Order: sequence, then C-alpha cells, then structure tokens
Amino acid sequence: MSEQICQASGQSVGTDLHEIKLGLACFVKPAADTVIMPEPSFEETKHLYSNKPLIFRKAPTIQDIEKIEDEIDLKDALKSLEDPGSISLADFKKKLGI
Repeated sequence: MSEQICQASGQSVGTDLHEIKLGLACFVKPAADTVIMPEPSFEETKHLYSNKPLIFRKAPTIQDIEKIEDEIDLKDALKSLEDPGSISLADFKKKLGI
C-alpha cells in the first residue's frame, strides 16, 4: 500500500519558506487515548491531606514593612559596632544611659 504525503508550506519568522511533509499515518492513529476515571472518595485520599490549618498569604501591611526595616537597621547598627575604631556596645549603652 503506498503512503500518501500531505504537504504544507508556510512562512517562517524570516524570509525563508519551510516545507513540512506529514505522512497519512500521522492522521489515522491517535497519539493517546483519553481515560475517564471517577474521582476517588475522601476516604481513599485522606492520608494525603495535612492536619494543619490552611494558611492564606496576605500582602504585608505598612506596619509589617516598618518592622522588617527596623530589624534590618538594628542588625546593621550592631554590625557597625564591630568595625575598627568604633566604640564597644557597653560604652555605647553607658553613653546613652541604658
């Protein structure tokens, strides 16, 4: 049995034409079969679920952002106390009266 060739040509992104040749067999057999399965019951899948409550992420508020910025500033300030030529944390506290 001779196989017929289906021909198609179209323009590519550039100016060259590309030619695609597909055999008739490509159109006769499906690539995959669809299998319809019923959804499993809860009892069959409950071991997959967590006991933890759902967590809904929310956008950070201005107070949350300010708190994070304050933590970053505090870390930077404590790190700068370790720089050469800076005063110690104990001396800094004495100067502030803390």
